[in-house]
Amino acid sequence: MGKIAYILTAYQDPEHLRRLVDALDEHADFFIHVDAKVDIGPFSEKLAGRSNVHFTEQRYLIQWGGYDQVRSQTELLRCALATGEEYLRIVCLSGTDYPTWSNAAIRSEFESHPGREEIIGLNLETCDSASQKDKVSIYHFGRNLPIANPAIRRIFSGTSRWVMRCLPFRKPVRAAIGGIPGSVHFGSDYWALGRACAEHVHGVLSGDPGFAKYFKTAFAPSELCVQTIVFNSPYRERAILKPGPAYRGLWELTPLHHIRYGKQIAVMGPADIDEIAGKPKMFVRKLSSTSSGGLYGLLERLRSERGGAPVPGLLD
Repeated sequence: MGKIAYILTAYQDPEHLRRLVDALDEHADFFIHVDAKVDIGPFSEKLAGRSNVHFTEQRYLIQWGGYDQVRSQTELLRCALATGEEYLRIVCLSGTDYPTWSNAAIRSEFESHPGREEIIGLNLETCDSASQKDKVSIYHFGRNLPIANPAIRRIFSGTSRWVMRCLPFRKPVRAAIGGIPGSVHFGSDYWALGRACAEHVHGVLSGDPGFAKYFKTAFAPSELCVQTIVFNSPYRERAILKPGPAYRGLWELTPLHHIRYGKQIAVMGPADIDEIAGKPKMFVRKLSSTSSGGLYGLLERLRSERGGAPVPGLLD
């Protein structure tokens, strides 16, 4: 029976991370990147003694919207692939997620679609949203500075973005992979890839300096890089291309998660269980050990009631 590899990025709430691992800990390995600006001790203590839990030695100081988020994904993929395990899927999660399906249902969904890559992409080159194209066409500076103070980062990056909007410099909405230009694609940070596709993605992220240079001045490149690689590769036929030029919201580009998007991502609580249960998604984001309270028990009941079969409509 093939394992599932979960690659996770975490920066807060070690107790919730423990609960997440506990919930998914069945024929699974976990690879965890803890933000370099926080103490890893509480995270490693909560998960001590587990042979299937691996923390990355290389840690990056993550600035939201900056390229270090891509570096952390690259390191997590490297660690998972280095095991040599023929994983059923490599699933990218946030440390604030929680499953809404049973482990048996998650496994059944992946086993039933062995040739599918659970990643959605929207072609930004043909997209009708100027603000989405601006994520790559305008040069974004300052988000990769090793400055822990978020206020200083916001001032620098905001000022530089305003200046670049006033100047006539723009990048094409095309990125070269191996020297061959291709359309930039946009989607969610969270996806599931088969091993061969994950190897291809890692190879570009770790071995194509021109590709990295293009995205280092993009906004939120972790929502762009993996999609651009997949949808400019032979694996695009196995992935889910968002049809048409219209962009309505990131929710329609998030294949596995139910997330309530807004100015900030909502923290779910017990009152949200009906909303969550009404969605066919495998995971919900986000939960907090201090704010979500009784939602954990309700989600475990939901997972049990749904049983071992996949929930219809996951990628509809």
